[in-house]
Amino acid sequence: MSERNLEIVRRAWDAWADKDMDRLIEDWDPEIEWDLSHFAEAPPDARYRGVAQVMTLIANWMAAWETYEATVEEAAAAGDKVLLIVRRRARLRETGEQSDTVAAQVWTLRDERIVSITSYSDLEAGRRAAGV
Repeated sequence: MSERNLEIVRRAWDAWADKDMDRLIEDWDPEIEWDLSHFAEAPPDARYRGVAQVMTLIANWMAAWETYEATVEEAAAAGDKVLLIVRRRARLRETGEQSDTVAAQVWTLRDERIVSITSYSDLEAGRRAAGV
């Protein structure tokens, strides 16, 4: 199961990298939740539920950046969770400020559907949450 979940998340990540939003959401549960409450760049209660809210989150996030590159530096699966360690290199549109950060994402799957993504600024907290 873990390897299959890792394959599903990698497929979704590839769709993200290709900016193919239709393909990205193919494996999402309709009630998907993206939890940013553990991510330093978001308000502490930032949670988005459902495909429409998550897609709006992504659109707003990407609109803030003049340039944006995200790469997976590490991927691991444990049970129903997949951990991605993601490096982001980007430049803010408004200020031109450069950003080079690494964060953890924990993707949770149920019945081969992505039901949640939780972002962590603290990599070790992300690893613990993923069980890896």
